[in-house]
Amino acid sequence: MNIRNLKTFLSASSHLNFTRTAEELNFAQPTVTAQIHSLEKELNQKLFYRINNKIILTPAGEILKEKAEKLLEVIEEINEDFEALYDPYGEVRVAASEFYCTHYFPQIIANYNELHSANFLALHSCHSNDVIDGVYSNHYDIGIISGVLSSEAVHNIILEEEELLLVCSPALLTNSTPISELTYIHYKVEGHYKREMDRFLHDIDLQPATKIEIGSEEGVKRAIINKMGLGLVSQNLVKHELRKGLLVKVPLEAPPITIETSLICLKDKAEEPNIKSLKNLIINHWPESFEDYN
Repeated sequence: MNIRNLKTFLSASSHLNFTRTAEELNFAQPTVTAQIHSLEKELNQKLFYRINNKIILTPAGEILKEKAEKLLEVIEEINEDFEALYDPYGEVRVAASEFYCTHYFPQIIANYNELHSANFLALHSCHSNDVIDGVYSNHYDIGIISGVLSSEAVHNIILEEEELLLVCSPALLTNSTPISELTYIHYKVEGHYKREMDRFLHDIDLQPATKIEIGSEEGVKRAIINKMGLGLVSQNLVKHELRKGLLVKVPLEAPPITIETSLICLKDKAEEPNIKSLKNLIINHWPESFEDYN
């Protein structure tokens, strides 16, 4: 059924005058008449009685008017929902560690703003445990964490897996100091990431006498580059420095250790248009966003 013809019919059923209908719709009157005739032919029903210079609705016309009004309302709702898929609105609150905020999200935000310039995206830097708490409490809409969160209430999507590397300045490997005597520099972190780091140190039997804890992954990297000691860091954090020779992997006879990066959001909110749009953008562009940054 032609929607345009239905709209013309509803206007005519309201005015009961084809001339006024033509003026309202900016049509020529013969166009209105042709559309009504087309609709009558399609439905095999007479929709108007024509008595002298007046028209009135037939019983079939009365039925069609009632149903068509409801139908067009539904069609309008469908169109609004479709528009929301491509032009979601509202604020989206995202939380991630400093490293993700610095190295991944600049490109993601640029892509998101290009698609949805009227939206507001708030990016918060915090540790994974705070990200998880914030998502549970509805303070954040989307979180990026190290590890995997298993929960009935939370949607967890693994974005990538990367290796953790024990690295130091090349200068520290050229002297005779055993690595066990080097200062161990580590990122202040809790939960899954910390458990994996502790397990790795246990497996290689590394028990450094001196440790330095730094609240920033970038701070850990800078300290290692400046020959303050060695550290266990994610491969993506230091791969640029490894290529340039600013850092080297500490040679070890141990199996590699990997850690997942996950996107989390409440399942109840996962299909909200603005959240879904950003979530899909992050999933589709996560690895290449880091490459674009570098």
